[in-house]
Amino acid sequence: MTLEPSPTERDSKQSSLEHHRYVFVRDELYSWLPAKITSTLSSPSYAANDDATNTITVVLALPSDWRETTHHPPGSHLANTSPENNFLKRTVNPKEYPDFHLPLQNTDENGEVKAHADISNMEYINEASMLYNLRQLYKRGCTYSRVGEIILSMNPFEVRKKI
Repeated sequence: MTLEPSPTERDSKQSSLEHHRYVFVRDELYSWLPAKITSTLSSPSYAANDDATNTITVVLALPSDWRETTHHPPGSHLANTSPENNFLKRTVNPKEYPDFHLPLQNTDENGEVKAHADISNMEYINEASMLYNLRQLYKRGCTYSRVGEIILSMNPFEVRKKI
């Protein structure tokens, strides 16, 4: 006899799978960009397969204030991106990432990046999630963060009235 999962367990599993669709992808100019996985194409054991046929298609999910709050290097194709057209598709090869996994984002149920005052409390700790966490804190006017007992200070290169 096989037990079927309860509706709550099914919803929780679906929510967990949806949550894992929010990732970061590497970018030559910006280092990391937030994205959402739209589809995957892989063989049963892509880790052992040496061809480049295993791909993941993502849609970039740039923050709504991307244009105003991000430094755009010369030659940036995303410098003039607006909220109306900020969902750009990319195809990535998981072999270009450690352990064949794209870094996961720390998002809420709506896919919005969650900011944590203490980085050690983040569910997914990786280079990209730490950078975007600091970005979120900075946008809120917070120039300090923590990693456990260690205090991180960001230099905003401007006078801040609220610390």
